[in-house]
Amino acid sequence: MDAQRGLKTAGVMVVFGVVVVCLAVVGTAVGETIYVDGSASGSNNGSSWTNAYNYLRDALADANSLSVPVEIWVAAGTYTPDVNSAVPGGSGDRNATFQLINGVAIYGGFPVGGGIWEDRDPNFYETVLSGDLAGDDDLVIEPGTGGGIPGENCAEAGPINRGETYFNTMGSTTDGPSDCGTYNDIWYVYTAEYTGHYRVRSMGISEPYSPGLSVYEGATCPPTVLLACGTTRVSFTVTEGTDYLIRVGGQFSYSEGAGTITITRDMLGDNSYHVVTGSGTDANAILDGLTITSGISAGDGGGMYNDDGSPTVANCTFNGNSADRNGGGMYNDNSNPTITNCTFSGNSAVRNDGGGIFGGGTITNCTFSENSARSWGGGIRGGGTVTNCTFIGNSAYSGGGGFCNWYTSPTVINCTFIGNSAYSGGGMQNYLSSPTASPTVTNCTFIGNSANKDGGGMQNNRSSPTVTNCTFIGNSANDGSEGRTTMAAGRTMMTAGQG
Repeated sequence: MDAQRGLKTAGVMVVFGVVVVCLAVVGTAVGETIYVDGSASGSNNGSSWTNAYNYLRDALADANSLSVPVEIWVAAGTYTPDVNSAVPGGSGDRNATFQLINGVAIYGGFPVGGGIWEDRDPNFYETVLSGDLAGDDDLVIEPGTGGGIPGENCAEAGPINRGETYFNTMGSTTDGPSDCGTYNDIWYVYTAEYTGHYRVRSMGISEPYSPGLSVYEGATCPPTVLLACGTTRVSFTVTEGTDYLIRVGGQFSYSEGAGTITITRDMLGDNSYHVVTGSGTDANAILDGLTITSGISAGDGGGMYNDDGSPTVANCTFNGNSADRNGGGMYNDNSNPTITNCTFSGNSAVRNDGGGIFGGGTITNCTFSENSARSWGGGIRGGGTVTNCTFIGNSAYSGGGGFCNWYTSPTVINCTFIGNSAYSGGGMQNYLSSPTASPTVTNCTFIGNSANKDGGGMQNNRSSPTVTNCTFIGNSANDGSEGRTTMAAGRTMMTAGQG
């Protein structure tokens, strides 16, 4: 924070110097600051903390009419993109979004009632941009009573309650279909108590054990309609009074163990498609010190959507966003955002890739935790330059639990991959990079990552990355390739000393 304040102060001094020169030459004015505070009761014109806008949408509309640069200072609170002074009750329009603007910087983390720059602390004064338009996401009912008796196969599935339930798959056999890669399974049946979105989450409590999950509609055995498939958690839509088979097992054919399974109500399907949009912007569009949450996209980019846009995003948290296709936390198409000191946690790509981020970017000092993808790249699926980042507990059903590079050649430096999981490449998967554009991985550490097939730490499929000064410790894969596996023209080559 001190470093930020120093940069801010230096920036003001530089701007002041430029302004003096400009005033002498052309007489232009200093860029303006617009204030936003949902609790302010003044004139609602953004001119001061007392007269701050109550809604961020109003401040953005104001900024769009001013000469840049403009700063928007936002006090702690929750702001949804469908609300402004004209529609204070909210429109409920899922297409509503906070559109970033070139030359406009949005800074969150100010105390309610306002303050000076030195009072700003995004960690303490949380400023939330939420896609929960109806304000009903807090209807997640937990912990619930938990408890349930599993069956060895789906015909014997026993009822399970909402909440946390202990399970043990030791001695179980694989009895279900092969649609989700779940082994040594046990079965429950859950009767939905509400209509909406539900979340099932599993966690192994015995070592080494990596749980796998799948959910089917109805209680017919064998099941035919797969609703959700994953590792640490899955989300799906239910109808009150309908039965759903829940299959709990391991990600690997040899995997058995104990753990917990937790059933909760999830975000409802009336949320904003993209909480923030950075399309058409450059690095002078800034988002700094905010939490972006509860975006549910029917396509791409639940938290943030960037199409041909490269904004600057710093000190932000992307949590609990999802996309039906790609980029649960952030989606980048033909975009190269600068992302610094951000956290991506609990985001999901329900059907495709990039639970945390899909696409390229310059990503520095970020943490990716417990993001998931149905296909590739639980944490990130894409390219760019990734430096000093941590990937922990992310999962992908297909490849690259932490990071998947598909036809891309990222530069990955000083990163740590811990406890990520996927079918191939638990920590990282490098897939189909060209000989002239291959990934560079330097000074990285891979610890305790797991793969159902090959490359517990890293899998290289028809890709030739440059891997330098990297450490592989305690990774696991079903084919024995604990560390780094290279696959080319159908051949698998183990790299010695990488276990």
